[in-house]
Amino acid sequence: MTIEERVSVLIARRVSRLMLAMAVVCIATIPVTVFAQNDPADPPAAESTSTEEALPNIADLKVPSAEILMTNESYDWIVLNPKEDVLIVQPVFPRPNTLEKMAQQRELLSSRATRPKQEPGETQDEYDTRMARMDDEAANLTIVLPDDVEVEGTDQAAEYKLPYREVKRIVYHEDLMVRRANMLMDEGSLETAFELLLSLQRRNGDWPGYVEARNRLIFEEANVRLKNKDLEAALAFFEELYGLAPNYRGLQAGIGGTIDSLVNESIQQEDLRRARYYIARLKESDEAHPTAVKWVTDFSNRTKKLLDDAKAASGRGEHDIAMALASEGTRIWPSY
Repeated sequence: MTIEERVSVLIARRVSRLMLAMAVVCIATIPVTVFAQNDPADPPAAESTSTEEALPNIADLKVPSAEILMTNESYDWIVLNPKEDVLIVQPVFPRPNTLEKMAQQRELLSSRATRPKQEPGETQDEYDTRMARMDDEAANLTIVLPDDVEVEGTDQAAEYKLPYREVKRIVYHEDLMVRRANMLMDEGSLETAFELLLSLQRRNGDWPGYVEARNRLIFEEANVRLKNKDLEAALAFFEELYGLAPNYRGLQAGIGGTIDSLVNESIQQEDLRRARYYIARLKESDEAHPTAVKWVTDFSNRTKKLLDDAKAASGRGEHDIAMALASEGTRIWPSY
C-alpha cells in the first residue's frame, strides 16, 4: 500500500474523532469549538495512541507524481501543530496565504474602528449573525474530506472546522505541482516538467513559485540545446528568458557564450554578414552586454586598421590597393 493510500485510510478512520478531540484540548483557550456538521449528539471517542491510527507526518509524505497532480482530484495538506502531522483535504479557501488572510481578518474584527458596521436596513439579529459568521471564519479553517474518503455516520460533503492555532502551515496542491516540477528538472525530465507547469499556468499562473519554476525551465532548456551544440535553439530560449527575467542568474553568461560561439563560427565560415547579425541580435537584448561590446570593438578595430591602411596606400598613390582595403573595411563593419 502506498503512503497516499495509507493516508486516505487513516483519514477515514480518524478525522471525525480527531476534530472532536481537538475541541476538547482547545476548548479552554479557544472560544469556538471544533465540530463536524453531522449529528451533534455523537459523543467524542477516546483519543487512540495506536501507531496504526496515527496521522501521517509531513516527513513521511512524498510529493505525488506529475500524472497524479495533473489528472487526479486536487488536495491540500494541512500541517498540524505541534508535530507536523498532516490532514489531506479538499482545496481550502481563500488561497493562497490562507492563514495570513485569516489573521488579517481577525485583526480587522478585533478593533471597533475597523470592525464592519451595521448596514442600513440590516436588523440587529442579521448583523449579529453576520459578525458571528465572520468571527468564525477568521478563527477556524473550514475543511472538507476528499470525495473518496468515507467516514461512518457523516455526510460525505460534511465540513469540519479546525481552529487556526492547530494549523502550522498549508501545503497547497499548487505548491506540490511546483515542487514536483523542480524535482523533474533536477532529474532532467524537462518535457514532463513543461507539461506540469503548463497545467499550473492554466490553473493559476499567478501562483507563488510558478514564475521561478517557469524561468528555470526555460534556462534548463537553453542549456540542454547548448550542450547538444544546437546554438540557434539555445539562443532562442535564452532570448525568451531575457525578455522575462533579464537578471536571471547565469543568463548573461549563457547568452553571451552562445553568441560568442555563433560569431566565431560565422567568421570561420567567412560569413561576416551572419556574424554581424548575431552581434546585432544580442545588442537588441542588451546593448551593453560584454560580449556585444567585445565584438563591436573587435570589428570596429579591424575596420579602422583597414581604412587607415587604405588612406596610407592612397597617399602613396596606390589607389587600387587603397580601394580594395577600404572595400574590405566596409565589408567587415559597414556602420563604422
